Amino acid sequence: MATDKSIQLRNPRTGETATGYYGFSWDNLLTAGVVWLRRSPRVYFIYGIYPLSTVIAFGLFFVIPALSAELADITVFVGDTELSGHALIGGAGILLFLLENIAVSCSCNAHHTRLYLQEGYEILPSVNEKEARRALKLKELPVDIR
Repeated sequence: MATDKSIQLRNPRTGETATGYYGFSWDNLLTAGVVWLRRSPRVYFIYGIYPLSTVIAFGLFFVIPALSAELADITVFVGDTELSGHALIGGAGILLFLLENIAVSCSCNAHHTRLYLQEGYEILPSVNEKEARRALKLKELPVDIR
């Protein structure tokens, strides 16, 4: 399984450490936001609710009898294939779910790490610190000249 790029953060006042993530979130994409339950419940509320709300909204078309009856009367022909209203709504729901999941995966890691940085955490020096700062659009630290 792919794992997201990470850096270590430390709060200088409390000494607490945390993991910050940057770049595209493959973990979010592959788990549809469930990974945030383990990483950060407060971010899960932001990023996990989108895919869940899409599933619920489109699922209502199949659960509510009045909506389901309306869909039963719809038929669309695509070439030689006949698609029912249920298939159209189901397909639209899956497509919207995938698009939302991709959009969220582009920004959730940076948002998660920026929340820590706003709370006063600092990036610990590491091999990938420059890459992380560039991905998070943070200013580069001056290079020590000795």
